[in-house]
Amino acid sequence: WSEDPAALETGAYEHSVAGPTIGARVSAALGRPVDTPEVFDLAARGDAAALAALDEFARCAAVGIAAVVAVVDPPVIVLGGGIGRRSDLPSLIEPWLEHYGCGHVVLRTSSLGPSGPVIGAIQRARLHVIQEGLS
Repeated sequence: WSEDPAALETGAYEHSVAGPTIGARVSAALGRPVDTPEVFDLAARGDAAALAALDEFARCAAVGIAAVVAVVDPPVIVLGGGIGRRSDLPSLIEPWLEHYGCGHVVLRTSSLGPSGPVIGAIQRARLHVIQEGLS
């Protein structure tokens, strides 16, 4: 995972798959600041550092997804967060899922963007109140 001390704040997995980490990997390789959208632009143009950073992102994402699949075995995983709505994410992650024996899982991208986790938490709390009450 990551030996970066910043990973202690967000957690090793989140740090490994977060958009800023992708940008930081390419920034280190190119010696200049690069944000996440630019990484995807550079990769589309065949930049080796950007392609390597996205492949590492995809590998790390697939490891986390494979762990969920091993326990829950969902038929579909929805990718969320700041870059979770990018339509090109599944094609980056799917080869790694296949490598880890989880090629049967369907990946979808979120239409909710960075608000997805909050909306999901609110919905979960709402359902809990409906089913269990406020006690």
